[in-house]
Amino acid sequence: MNKNEHGFTNILFSLLVVVVVAIVAVGILVGKKTHTSGSITQKTGSELAGSNCLGSGPVALTVSPMKAEDISSIIPYGEMTFEHVTPIDHQYFAPASFDSPRDSYEVRAPASGHIVSIEHRTSDSAAANHGSITNEYRVVIDYTCTFLSYFDLITSLSPDIQSQIGIKQNAEVNIPVKAGQVIGKVGGQTLDFAVWDTT
Repeated sequence: MNKNEHGFTNILFSLLVVVVVAIVAVGILVGKKTHTSGSITQKTGSELAGSNCLGSGPVALTVSPMKAEDISSIIPYGEMTFEHVTPIDHQYFAPASFDSPRDSYEVRAPASGHIVSIEHRTSDSAAANHGSITNEYRVVIDYTCTFLSYFDLITSLSPDIQSQIGIKQNAEVNIPVKAGQVIGKVGGQTLDFAVWDTT
């Protein structure tokens, strides 16, 4: 082997070593990023679920949040209307009649999970109630550590759920619910509904 061939072999070997090191380094970085990303999505879901969640991944929502006959229309995610100047991050279930009294329609758990958060608000400015004080509830349900949903504008909670939070305005809870279980009622207004998939 002459001097030029020996030099070319050394350069080729050096390039091969550099390429192998680069491939290994990229593999480590990608693996680390994937692991970190997975733990971040799990951590985010766990924080939303109050750290009481189990498992990961989506589940099938098998029950409509309201009965079909109680819905006049569904306003989908992404619409820009009224005060929403950016795409809406939830959907609305409109009642069969906006003239219905409060608490006219059942609100049901769309799958089995755990209620993890209940926020209670009161208002005395509801035109439909002629200034009388009204109640509204926001309820978060976890199904796994990365898959949750929430309802807002519920006008009353079911008695068994209400009894577990008493008069608290905000409650972090762990109340198991079954698919189709009535968790509250709504009437005379829309029901907000959204799904969170932290992955």
